Amino acid sequence: MKVALCPGGRTDVAQWLADEAKDAGYEIVIWPQDHGDLTTVQALFCFAEQNEGRAASLRTLAQEALVRGLPVIWAVEGEPLPGAFRSYSDFSKLPDATPFLDAVLDLPKPVTEEEQTPKRRLSIPSPAKLIQRVVPQENVSETPPREEETLPSVFNHVIAVGGPRGAGSSFLAWNLAVALDAVLMEGRVTDSLAKWLEVEKEGTREAYLRGELQTKAAVTASQPLSLHELQLLARVQERVVVDVGDALDSEVWLRAGKQVFVMTPDPKCKGGDIPERAIRVMNRYPEAFPIRPEKLVQARIDLIVSDLGREAFLSLCSQMPWVEKPPDVKEQWVRLFVQEKPQEKPEQREEAVSVWSSWS
Repeated sequence: MKVALCPGGRTDVAQWLADEAKDAGYEIVIWPQDHGDLTTVQALFCFAEQNEGRAASLRTLAQEALVRGLPVIWAVEGEPLPGAFRSYSDFSKLPDATPFLDAVLDLPKPVTEEEQTPKRRLSIPSPAKLIQRVVPQENVSETPPREEETLPSVFNHVIAVGGPRGAGSSFLAWNLAVALDAVLMEGRVTDSLAKWLEVEKEGTREAYLRGELQTKAAVTASQPLSLHELQLLARVQERVVVDVGDALDSEVWLRAGKQVFVMTPDPKCKGGDIPERAIRVMNRYPEAFPIRPEKLVQARIDLIVSDLGREAFLSLCSQMPWVEKPPDVKEQWVRLFVQEKPQEKPEQREEAVSVWSSWS
């Protein structure tokens, strides 16, 4: 897949992206003058730091790419772009350039004409089919064309788990799905969940959503959740826990009936960055730490999970979810993550949070 990249003066970032993406089958073509022939590429990546003065020209190029149906990765400081495949307008929230590489690797590769048209041999029609051809037309009812299906504003049966990169959202999503006896679903294209659960079969998410596979681990996929998959997800009757990682702008995160925001005791996590309606989980909190997590991040905390250390590694190596080991944890998680909680007084919340922290 060929991706055009407009890096401005950051040729170092461009070259690093090109080198890293090459092994995965992505060819990054650098356009130093912010223009080129869009008919020769399958995606566009616009990159500009603050006050470079390139935002207007990049926006024009990006809008032309969107009109042509090309996915656009938009990384322009202070300038969001509606409709982009990935949009990064606040670089202060990024640890480094790694999310840009992830965005490139998440690009949906175009389907070749050979893949789109499967080969098959013509067969001789059976007598039954020949009989069907002579059925009088007055007995045949024509099915009206199906209207385009719209997505519900809220997926009440979906719990989306996400947070900053490295906060442990995948580990918590796995344990939460076990606690709730829910389906665990990969919301992106990563292999963490698949490796932890040793799921080698490809396309388990797509097969589950199409009703072709009964499983509690729909954790392998070829692309991020598409519109068609979201339409199928809306019809699922089971409770589903979706790991969205740091894709907090994804449709499944925004429409989930419940959001679970996972963070670590890092001072850079402030209240303004935490979704208001989300259940807040403080993960890897050191025992006997002198600063309360609420004070550390200047926001309420609903659940504290202590730093599990070797317990977490034992859980991953043995494929035994940590949530099943401490007594009464599953029951408490069901109450927190499923049932609606009444408004609590400050002193009640302080007591509840203390109870959460004592489980580990």
